Amino acid sequence: MAANLLWIAPTVYFVMQSVANSLLQKIKNNSDDITNILTTIYGAGSLVLDAILDVLSPPDAAQIVAGLLLPIPSIFSFANLSTFRYNSDIAPFAIGAKVTLDLVGYDGGGMALVIDATEQMNQE
Repeated sequence: MAANLLWIAPTVYFVMQSVANSLLQKIKNNSDDITNILTTIYGAGSLVLDAILDVLSPPDAAQIVAGLLLPIPSIFSFANLSTFRYNSDIAPFAIGAKVTLDLVGYDGGGMALVIDATEQMNQE
């Protein structure tokens, strides 16, 4: 095993060094797309986790609505991908959908949280 590591480790190192510059350049060129994809994955995970937590311990109706609406802008971050942004046929629809979903998600979820906070203050 040690003998294999003696030739594998330098090989991997030199292969990574030869590929690193082109890989870093590709990442720099597509950093916005990578961020949008990661945000979409985060939003989907947040929605799934919120749904699981709602099933395990059911909250008030306003908290359920907020839990469903707040991840929507993150889930649809893929609408900001350069594939959609730089396509003149699709860009207006992608931008319009993203702005609309941001409005619905953030404003609707925020209003649901305000309603929930108000209800909790009135109960005390």
